[in-house]
Amino acid sequence: MAKDRVRVAAIQIYMHGVPSEERWRKHIHWMNEAVRLGADLICTTEFFLGGETYWRKERIEFFRNFCKENGVYVAAHSYQRVKLDGDKRVTKSRIIFFAPGGEIIGTFDKVHLYPTDVHLARATQGTDFPVFDTKIGKIGFGVCEDLMIPEHIRCLRSRGAEIVIIPSRMPGNYLVCWKDVAVVRAIESCVYIVTIGEAGMHAVGTLAVSPRLDNPIVAEMGPHEGVMIADLDLAWLRSERNRKPVLDQLRKKEDVEELSVKTKVHDFVFRLEDWQPELYIPVYAAASIDKRVRMFSEKGIWVEREVVERLLDTYSRLMTVVAQIEEIADENLKVRLPSIAVIKSDFEFLKRLLEVLKGE
Repeated sequence: MAKDRVRVAAIQIYMHGVPSEERWRKHIHWMNEAVRLGADLICTTEFFLGGETYWRKERIEFFRNFCKENGVYVAAHSYQRVKLDGDKRVTKSRIIFFAPGGEIIGTFDKVHLYPTDVHLARATQGTDFPVFDTKIGKIGFGVCEDLMIPEHIRCLRSRGAEIVIIPSRMPGNYLVCWKDVAVVRAIESCVYIVTIGEAGMHAVGTLAVSPRLDNPIVAEMGPHEGVMIADLDLAWLRSERNRKPVLDQLRKKEDVEELSVKTKVHDFVFRLEDWQPELYIPVYAAASIDKRVRMFSEKGIWVEREVVERLLDTYSRLMTVVAQIEEIADENLKVRLPSIAVIKSDFEFLKRLLEVLKGE
């Protein structure tokens, strides 16, 4: 049974112009302080050793031993070279999640890459949204840019996440909206979000937010170095998720008047059921058709007309199958088959592309 209250510690230190070994010593100092303060989970910021860049075996071994000796969870981030089939290796922007027993629970690879991830580090995209069921609740992760994408947090929430950890060295000009985005993501998916930034006025973004509409900030650090402690009430979160939103119960004027006396603003939360990806996919798909066609023309991508015609013929047969599925399935089932919308979108894209090729 997961705990009802969890204490999360976020370590924030100065990074710019500080050698890696000094950063490492500071992290050890503040990790020990977090243990003294009773933390269940300790988190570092993005690229917590800066210039060291990649995970090293001795660092991983240190975290394993630290967790085992102190009985805490640790989530830390850096780049890691990952071996694929054969000798090929790729770079991942990776969080490693350590358990109190010293074992590695799992990893998370950044999904929404920032341009510097691609151009400087040659990082490749993560493709999964793991949620780890632990004794301190269900934990999900994102890295920096992932917070800016609503679907990222929604995917984690759909898999049961209660706490989402986001290490980020977001540059200062983004921090004007960083707190607001974190609050919105917490509210729209009904999760706790903890972001870990960097000390210094140029990059401060260490805070914990709840999905409350009133007083959502649980804890927040200023520009100084140190450890932020956030106590997260998972019992409250679970009760909020189980309750049907009051807005669904409003029917008549007298109901509104009666409920307005009984309720407070924090009684209103968004249900996961309000999110209906099957409705959004056709919209995204239709909007992407023009974009995909423009990409071919603007970037001078050359495609053989014969290839497109053969693909279109195959998709025409697929559309016959889709029509049969739509005839058999009721409305309730059809909207839960998003692959139908994807096939339709690809079919429309190929038709449009063929029109462009014929017009050349």
